Amino acid sequence: MMWAACWKAPFSKLRIPISAKVFLRQWFLKIALGLSGFIGRSLAEVSPVTALTGQMDLSAMPGRVFLALLPVLITVGGQVA
Repeated sequence: MMWAACWKAPFSKLRIPISAKVFLRQWFLKIALGLSGFIGRSLAEVSPVTALTGQMDLSAMPGRVFLALLPVLITVGGQVA
């Protein structure tokens, strides 16, 4: 509870216009999104995706099998991340 109060303090105590407060919050969001994009792109460069996809022949797999496996792949990928 104390952490939440400290987090709101910089924006609530300042005497600046509401538009500036919104800009500051958007600024933090832009930094977070930029960092997540940088982390994702750097991990994509490091991971051996081309070696894995070169072995898989997705064109021979029926569409319904791929669609059935897609939620499983997304869940496993989310757990790895």
